Amino acid sequence: PTAIDGVSQVTTPLPTDTPSQPTNTPLPSNTPAPTDDPVVIAQQTFAAIQTATADAWTDTPTPDFEATRDAELTRLAEIDLTNIALSSTPTATTTPTATATYTRTPTRIPASPTPTIAATPDGGGQYIVFGLEPFSGGHELWLLDIETGETIFLTETGSAAWPKPKFTPNSRSIVFTSTIGTGNNPNIGIIDIDGRNNGFLVNAQSSDNSGIVSPDGQQMLFDSLRNGRLQVYIADSNGNNQRLLIDNGGDPEWSPFGGQVAFTTSRHGGPLEIYVYDLFTGVQTRLTETQGSASNGWPVWSPDGSRIAFDSDRDGNYNIYVMSVDGFDQVALTTNTAGDFRPAWSPDSSQIAFVSNRTGRNAIYVMNSDGSNQRLLFETTDGNITSLDW
Repeated sequence: PTAIDGVSQVTTPLPTDTPSQPTNTPLPSNTPAPTDDPVVIAQQTFAAIQTATADAWTDTPTPDFEATRDAELTRLAEIDLTNIALSSTPTATTTPTATATYTRTPTRIPASPTPTIAATPDGGGQYIVFGLEPFSGGHELWLLDIETGETIFLTETGSAAWPKPKFTPNSRSIVFTSTIGTGNNPNIGIIDIDGRNNGFLVNAQSSDNSGIVSPDGQQMLFDSLRNGRLQVYIADSNGNNQRLLIDNGGDPEWSPFGGQVAFTTSRHGGPLEIYVYDLFTGVQTRLTETQGSASNGWPVWSPDGSRIAFDSDRDGNYNIYVMSVDGFDQVALTTNTAGDFRPAWSPDSSQIAFVSNRTGRNAIYVMNSDGSNQRLLFETTDGNITSLDW
């Protein structure tokens, strides 16, 4: 994983070592009185924020997607994420965030799980984080060094519930679904990549999952069952200021420039489908529509912003697909008779790692972004790998 520089919209920092973000330019003294209308807020602050965001972006985009990046940054500069109000969904009640109390020193073990390294990807990013379901029970969080094959044990057995790990933008921490000290109630945890500073971002009396921090490090998304159905919430990156963003949705995924959110939903009465929510307009666009009982899930944006990878069983068993960000050009990258699922892009968008049970147990495979050169990267005899991030 690599850091993605973005545009700061609020000043609340990540809880661990987040690089300083550019501050917003204050409104001129003759600015009209504040209002709760997000459209009016965007109009009032656009000129000042546009100047700040123009100086904040320093990386060089892939030429083919320069126009896409500039357009999304311009729209994102007009958004005040702290004042999002949706007419179609109720206002959420803020849930207090628990103070982190659990820390541990990671144990580096050479033999358990026993790594099998079949190839070293050249897509960039030293580590892959993965969730492991040991055959003895429970769930664990591990870090894989793809250059050496060394595994680093991060959490105790049973402390991560289908962890769905995601690196933070600065690549120094991992957000995951945790049950540490919650009485088996899943909530959003965070841990440094060395296994230290293990605590909570969201610790509510409900089932909260799929946490992910925005590209600028200032906001986070997660899904929750606190209102009796799956919904997507947005909050500050430290878990404060939680509010409802998307009703009837889950598995949120930020676009690489922060202006859109991919998510899954079964709101149409069938299996899971993939939608994109535009933070500027509030428009939700359906990207997949399959027949029968087939599901489409786990959407992940390519870091260059050009494609979305996902898994689907539309052809009878789960395989890895990609599509353009508007839902066109849906192509299967794997056509294996086993199950291939949970895709994760390399930081340079050239490769995709995924979970496959083609060896008889869930292992990590990697392939080029066009589906070629599929090869085994890591497997263990101690359990099944459930999810991953690169």
